[in-house]
Amino acid sequence: MAAWVQRIPAMADQMPASPLLAAEHALVQRYGELMDSAALTEFFKFPHERALGRAASKDDFPVPVFRLAGRNGWFARTRDVAAWLTQLAPPSP
Repeated sequence: MAAWVQRIPAMADQMPASPLLAAEHALVQRYGELMDSAALTEFFKFPHERALGRAASKDDFPVPVFRLAGRNGWFARTRDVAAWLTQLAPPSP
């Protein structure tokens, strides 16, 4: 049997179970459980944090955002961002 056939089960263990889990894993690794205004501005390609704040205050934001007591800016759960990202388009084959 070819060596590459024997490696297939090992490769399958490394593959994420779903696109959502893969996106969650990647985003949580990069940003942690919460994304702050700077991270949201970067991720959603806003020109600056003020533009993000305007969108968030008008409820014109694709994921739920909130403020935290004692902290400046807006925050979102990273898992909500991952869920939004994966529902945009079906995964490519």
